[in-house]
Amino acid sequence: MNNTKLKIGITQRIINNQSYPEKRDALSLEWIDFVNKALPEATLIPLINSPVNIIEAIKVLQLDGIILSNGNDLGSEYLRDKTEKLIMDFIIKNNIPLLGICRGFQFINSYFNGKLSKNIKDESSTNHTVIEHQINIITNQFSELAGQAKIVVNSFHNQGVMENNIADDLLIFAKTENHVVEGFYHKEKKIIGIQWHPERENKAHEFDIKLFKYIFKQ
Repeated sequence: MNNTKLKIGITQRIINNQSYPEKRDALSLEWIDFVNKALPEATLIPLINSPVNIIEAIKVLQLDGIILSNGNDLGSEYLRDKTEKLIMDFIIKNNIPLLGICRGFQFINSYFNGKLSKNIKDESSTNHTVIEHQINIITNQFSELAGQAKIVVNSFHNQGVMENNIADDLLIFAKTENHVVEGFYHKEKKIIGIQWHPERENKAHEFDIKLFKYIFKQ
């Protein structure tokens, strides 16, 4: 990995344009601001939702890491689902660090045959849409990053992963009191997933920065 200038690819959500009837790839500008703060030595490169072209693009760009970003429920956009499936296949084969955010977190768990809850409020008896809530960090390596065992994160998801539905290849490092998984990592690969949004206003901002350095620079 090139530690002087990192190249980090990030997937984009698919949106339906309102002024002209077409679908478009889109990425919040908040992502650029956050990555500039967390990894000032990195260049953030948006990736297209194109199963035909995505692997060749990753090879040409020689990426040091990839972020599976937020947006689009699983199953709602075939092109994105297929693109990210190919990305997962490629990063596992080539041992490229990958971080999943919100939808990306859910996609990773589903990729490894974990189960997704379509309405997390029904299963946990708590709302997770446009709120802040506390999570427990239950593994030493991540609690050391946070400097504490409990942090407050933002929450913008209706779908989610319950503790008993985590994929066998993944280990939980953060969860709520109601058994909603908020963070996991792969047993062997450089793969981490978090359910909250580091790019948006967040009380866990300092931990998020450390987490990005941990996966993409370690």
